[in-house]
Amino acid sequence: MLNKTQVDLIELLNDQKVSSSNYLADCLQVSKRSIISYVKKINETYPTLILSSNKGYYINNELLSQIIDDFPTIVSAEPSERISYIILQLLTGTRDSINITNIGYELYYSETTIRSDLYKIKEMVEAYELTISFNYNTATISGPEQKKREFLFSTLFNDADQNVYNLETIQAAFPGYDFNKIQTILSEIIAKYHYTMSDYAFLNTLYHIGIAMNRISHNHILDRELYLKFVRNHNFTIAREICAKLSKAFQISFPEIEIMQIALLMAAIVVNNDRSEITIDNLKENLWAGCYNLVIQVADNMKHFYNIDLYDDADNFVNFALHIRSLIHRLTATISIKNPYLKDIKYRHPAIYDCAVYIANTIQYNYPIIVSEDEIAYLALYIGSIFENKKSHNSKLKVLFVLPNYYNINQDLYQFYSDQFDKYITSNCISHLDSELDLEPYDLIISTSKLNHYDLKIPFLLISPIKSDQDRKIIYRTIDDIRKEKHKSKLKNNCIHLMKDEYFYLDPAGIPDRDAALDLMIQPLIKDGSVSDDFKQQVLKREQLSDTVIGIAAVPHSMNSNAAASSLSILISQAPIAWGNNSVKVILLFASAADEYLSTYGDIISFLSEKLQEKAFIRKLTHCRCCQDFVDLLI
Repeated sequence: MLNKTQVDLIELLNDQKVSSSNYLADCLQVSKRSIISYVKKINETYPTLILSSNKGYYINNELLSQIIDDFPTIVSAEPSERISYIILQLLTGTRDSINITNIGYELYYSETTIRSDLYKIKEMVEAYELTISFNYNTATISGPEQKKREFLFSTLFNDADQNVYNLETIQAAFPGYDFNKIQTILSEIIAKYHYTMSDYAFLNTLYHIGIAMNRISHNHILDRELYLKFVRNHNFTIAREICAKLSKAFQISFPEIEIMQIALLMAAIVVNNDRSEITIDNLKENLWAGCYNLVIQVADNMKHFYNIDLYDDADNFVNFALHIRSLIHRLTATISIKNPYLKDIKYRHPAIYDCAVYIANTIQYNYPIIVSEDEIAYLALYIGSIFENKKSHNSKLKVLFVLPNYYNINQDLYQFYSDQFDKYITSNCISHLDSELDLEPYDLIISTSKLNHYDLKIPFLLISPIKSDQDRKIIYRTIDDIRKEKHKSKLKNNCIHLMKDEYFYLDPAGIPDRDAALDLMIQPLIKDGSVSDDFKQQVLKREQLSDTVIGIAAVPHSMNSNAAASSLSILISQAPIAWGNNSVKVILLFASAADEYLSTYGDIISFLSEKLQEKAFIRKLTHCRCCQDFVDLLI
């Protein structure tokens, strides 16, 4: 029979990945020796329930699921939900503190679990220059008011995930305020002064205002000097009118510094309706010199390193430039915004996101600001359409129509099918097939005549001389099959081109973390001249901007496609490897030459990013034993 503290230990480990004995002792308020004794007792009662590694103890989840009925106090719930609730209780009240016992009663969890959650929150708030302190049964959050708001903003937005537009999360957090009414007030005033906001910007503004109203109502007022260099008189006018209407509607008095903060928000987010008058020809007149030069530098480097031409779409380029201007304003004034599609962009479109990371790095090099992952994802939106259009064009099939001429019926037929499949093919039409015609550039021949007397080495499709839906479907399926086969062949050839057996590492000994893994994988590349001596520093700089972890895999690479030779090194480990705040079992290290970015990293990682979300694929990946296994898995 286990005692209460031993059951608390199981409950505590149920919420953790791996926990050290020191951490567990702090949470349970016992000695480290007691933890060792408890583990021994638990494992005598339930053999192998608690496992250990060099990092600490962790629970055997499979066994726990079988014996969970023995522990009625262990509630199967997401720890993240408890943590969000505790953060809200800490930051939406009068004293920025909570009673641990009361929170435990409210959530039906033990004080041990709540205390454990608070230790997690304590680690989370360090990034915001905040601290959590304990005094008997009370936990208090301390630090600058602006940072508290940023942390609360981040928590609420993360809770909402991609359902942020229905405002349910923020309405539930602050039930005393009608956010539909706040939305109406904001919309009317913005329109009155002939300004507009993107949906993203409007959403972020609602969250900022809602949090400010709650904090002000509990006498938590901003205590920092505001950066007002780029705030104009009309921004103050808009802010004062917003605050006046909110005050009347919700009986809240806005101090002057809070009005200034909203003016700052307006200056950093709203866009004047004269945007349509700004073109690529007069863009320079609408940006300060440093910003304009930065935009041109980014565009030129994107063309050089990634072969992506931002100038291709003039209107998109102007929007991109104005976004850079607003971004610099926002981050200089330390105004944070969130992107509801960050995870989708980062993990489903990693090549596009990577281009945006490069832009963020260029901005940070020129200005003393930190570009967050949310801001990086916004930058990716401007690159995405150009990137995908280029990718789509490169993947088009070359199709030859052989249609005998009969009163121009052949031209009508050709026009019909070429228009139908313009998105997928480039084509031309001839009336007969000349034996001397070079067919090697073509992927498919479509004809109304049998071509049996020709020794065709490429796919051939016979269609009716009369347009039909049946032929249209057959052509579509054939094109789709050929595109898939070409993509598989391209992936295979790229992998063969990039990989060497000596760059494949299977369960290497003594690799506990990222540094050790990179040292092992990069040294051979330096030795054979594929990368420069500072390649590891380049890779770590990229990781610092935004980690490259996708599921249980990390995909490290440098931001500069400047390798002497492109390569792909693979490490597979059965034991987890610490990678920043994550742990991984697979490492795919890319090095790209300047002219091979899209065809190496871009093409392979775009395919892998979706596969790395699939459990079956991950299981097969971790069982690869050589380069050929990896290639076979991809195709």
